[in-house]
Amino acid sequence: MTSKEQVGGVGENISLALLGRDRAPFIPAVFHDDVLVDRAVDAERWRAAVNADAVIVTQWNDGVEDAAGERVATCSCSMPTTVRKMVDALDVREGHRVLEVGTGTGYTAALLRDRVGPTGHVVSVEVDEGLARIARENLAAVGVDVQAVSGDGLDGYAEGGPYDRVFVTCGIRTVPAAWLSQAVTGARIVMPWGTQFMPSHDVLVALVKAADGSASGRFAEGLSYMKARSQRTAWPTFPEGWIAAARSGESDVPASTVDIGSVGFMPLVVGFALPDVMTTVLENDGSTTRYLYRNGSDGESCAAVTYADGSPTATYTYGPDDLAGKFIAAAEWFRDHGRPEPEGFGLTVTPDGQRVWFGTPYGPTSPKRPAAG
Repeated sequence: MTSKEQVGGVGENISLALLGRDRAPFIPAVFHDDVLVDRAVDAERWRAAVNADAVIVTQWNDGVEDAAGERVATCSCSMPTTVRKMVDALDVREGHRVLEVGTGTGYTAALLRDRVGPTGHVVSVEVDEGLARIARENLAAVGVDVQAVSGDGLDGYAEGGPYDRVFVTCGIRTVPAAWLSQAVTGARIVMPWGTQFMPSHDVLVALVKAADGSASGRFAEGLSYMKARSQRTAWPTFPEGWIAAARSGESDVPASTVDIGSVGFMPLVVGFALPDVMTTVLENDGSTTRYLYRNGSDGESCAAVTYADGSPTATYTYGPDDLAGKFIAAAEWFRDHGRPEPEGFGLTVTPDGQRVWFGTPYGPTSPKRPAAG
């Protein structure tokens, strides 16, 4: 039977072609794809969407149907091409014991089970009990033997370890020490990783655990995943009247240096130096202002950097942390080092924290910043 026959004659099945397994059994009968797609109403449209190389959102607002305000995607079946890149980076093999963090629909758990073979084992942990139940039903319906459990995947699942591979399907800001302790030496830990500076963008990283208990890996391409629920960050409310109380100043750094944009690799890389800083950019009458915010153990800090061609760069700093100065220093470092792309950097994680490095894990290093705890 051909792939086309297997999908009812509706185009090429990308998931089957790229990953060896049709994702259709893991997709709900009704979902939103710009508009409502209902298999019972329009089976051909439903199948075409499932066959495509596209994200299919399977849950909104953590499953709270009457949630007010903006609709936020909280579970999906990712693009097959993206899943393929992540699975390839994992390098999972027959006989491996694999921990998956974020079961979602159960589709990637099934793919991992396909690859570990009869002598391997897959444990998949899902924080949302409703999603975990649906995933178990999906897996059972296609006869895939995965240990799918409800729980916080950031704690790992010690009973199933130690693991040869850890596969993470949600965006991570701080890598949990549990993943290191539950992995064998030489294990690969694959995840989307990023900073608060660019909350909607991550980079793919495959960490390899060393004998000393640390794990390191170089960043690969950019991608965007929903964040782990306990590591989500809501945009803050700035302290009332902070601009009036801010320390003002001027910098001779030109607009061309601090103008790093708000999309693409430039703000992503600058954010490596400011991982716990949130930022937004506003334009007004020919000038641009970048706002920065950090809520640290020493209190709230805010800053604004306003720039325009031909004018001095103005800074406004409030709170204990000089966010304006740190942002300008990071932007200067980025320009001075030839505007390096994310692939020039990597991540090292230890049981005590994590750090981003530039070049190699041993130096040179990224802009001055302490290891994150």
